[in-house]
Amino acid sequence: VFATVANFDCASYYCHFGQHLLNQQYMMLPFGELRRCRDFLFDAFGVDDRIFVRPSSPLKLFTGQLASRETFDKDVDYMGFYEFPPESLAVVSRPQEIAAEWRFVIADRKVVAGSKYSQDGAKLLSPECDEGAAALAEKIGASEYQPDPAWVADVCQTADGAYRLMEIGGFSFADLYACDKRAVVEAVSTAAVAEWQRARR
Repeated sequence: VFATVANFDCASYYCHFGQHLLNQQYMMLPFGELRRCRDFLFDAFGVDDRIFVRPSSPLKLFTGQLASRETFDKDVDYMGFYEFPPESLAVVSRPQEIAAEWRFVIADRKVVAGSKYSQDGAKLLSPECDEGAAALAEKIGASEYQPDPAWVADVCQTADGAYRLMEIGGFSFADLYACDKRAVVEAVSTAAVAEWQRARR
């Protein structure tokens, strides 16, 4: 299983990929502090009285979402519906307009497959990947920080045409969408055998 959960926590990998992040300006704080810090958060990160909030943990007890100043208490209640621990970190940042999203599978520091999975907010599965998105994924995949021998990176294109890293995730708990399954199986199998051989030494 390639799923070293702690390595896919925003608090673990943001410092390695900060220059590529979609949410380059952000704040992490305990979930239980969101209400107390409401005015500060909207003053610092608000756009049209909205902010973006997501868990730092990859074990998403709530999905990253927009919260508005007017309905903030209800929004926080909704995020905490599954008893999100008040001491767990939440990431707050400015809302971003996203045009398209892709998922790339990385193994042994190389992008081995990719898939578009969203276009203008609607689900759209396609193995075709923009050159700009693929180039960013390759740069991220070749970086010094390797959270696992095999992992995934989600890249987006913003409304102004920039390519940014949305998040990274564990291979063993990621949807592969329209990725080339044969290419993924071959590359991840090679990575698994290499790990097994290292463990035997």
